[in-house]
Amino acid sequence: MKGIIFDLDGVIALTEEVHREAFNMAFANYNIDINKYNWNKDFIGKGHRYIIDTIFGECPVKDRLIDLWVYYYQLIATHKIKPVPGIIEFINSKTIPMIIATGSARKSAEIVLKSLKIHLPIVSMEDASMPKPDPGIFLLAANKINIKPEDCLVFEDSIYGIRAALAAQMNVIALTTTHSKEELETENPNYIINDFNDIINDTIQT
Repeated sequence: MKGIIFDLDGVIALTEEVHREAFNMAFANYNIDINKYNWNKDFIGKGHRYIIDTIFGECPVKDRLIDLWVYYYQLIATHKIKPVPGIIEFINSKTIPMIIATGSARKSAEIVLKSLKIHLPIVSMEDASMPKPDPGIFLLAANKINIKPEDCLVFEDSIYGIRAALAAQMNVIALTTTHSKEELETENPNYIINDFNDIINDTIQT
């Protein structure tokens, strides 16, 4: 592989529950029925804009709603962000181009990377017109690091993310940080790992 693309939540950091907690705080006084959705099944991997669109529908202030959510995320995330085991060591061991491709808002991604002292370029919600499983965000990421899609390796934890990466004709390693190995196997990624320690300990090679 000549380039590496990382999803953010569930790949770089264990933040999915922090996102959900921030959402609940931000919209506690709004008249919405979040219980009719299965957060893991319906939303993980989709990103801020898709979630707001789905829950609030046509809304002229959806960007403000996203900002509100990210505001609460910023308030609580700093002390709750934990790196996926092995990710820091893995990044530091690589010299090929690397980039983050996330459906989250850019400010949200920057909070995570700053907290973990990771310095990588980002393609975020603001850059992509469609959420995963549309492959657009991964193609944008590959273009930004000037690597052909077929020469990129993607690390993903979500079903939608795996589908997007495969649609972009990229190789995919899936992490079991969000879904079970059995669930991930149905999407046919190239490899499945628990976390980056599996690679560091030579379970597989990249």
